This record gives sequence, structure tokens and C-alpha cells, in this order.
Amino acid sequence: MDSMLRKASYVDTIKLLLRNKVYVCIMLSMCSLYFVVTGVQFWMTDYMRVTLGAPPEHAFLAFAILTLTAPTGGVIFGGLMLDKLGGYTSPKAIDYSITNSILAAAVGIPVPFVSFGWVVIL
Repeated sequence: MDSMLRKASYVDTIKLLLRNKVYVCIMLSMCSLYFVVTGVQFWMTDYMRVTLGAPPEHAFLAFAILTLTAPTGGVIFGGLMLDKLGGYTSPKAIDYSITNSILAAAVGIPVPFVSFGWVVIL
């Protein structure tokens, strides 16, 4: 495969990557992740101040706490759970990850329809 990549043109290499389902799924997941993270970073304080009417100091404090603790806690807790379930390639771990993804989406969907800040922060 390595010799095939050296001889392949740029377009052929792109086609080869796009045929790799694991690569495509990971890239779509990373794009979604960065889309959400960037949206949170850019819009969260404005949303809390303008839409929810939170004082600026509360909005910035909530933003700081969430952006500092959520990624670290997610990596630590998620890593420990996936290790307990047999590693990231085990069927139990994949089911666990899919279930958590669906639950996270379900919890996030009502946020735009909520008008009081403490629910959004949770």
C-alpha cells in the first residue's frame, strides 16, 4: 500500500482516503466536534448575556468553568469507562459511546427553547 501511495496522484490519494470508511467517520466526527466547540466558544457568553439576561460576570464565569472542566472531565471519565468496557474497539464500548452521543444530543436540543440560565449551564 505504501508503494501505491507514492505512485498515486493527488486525486487518486483523495479517492483512496474517501473510500476508507473509518477515516471518513473520524473526519466527520472531528468536524462536528470543532463546529460545536467553536460555536460554544464564540457564542456562549453573548447568548447568556443577551438572550438569557445574565450579568456579564456570571456569563464569563460560567464560560470559564465549563470550558476548563468539561473537556478534562470528559477525557478522564470517558477513558476510564471505555477501559472498563474492554477498550475503545469492544462492542460494549461502541454501544456505550453511541448511547452517550444520543443522550448528549437529546439533552442539547431543548437548550434554544429555554429562557432561564441555570438550565442552560447544567
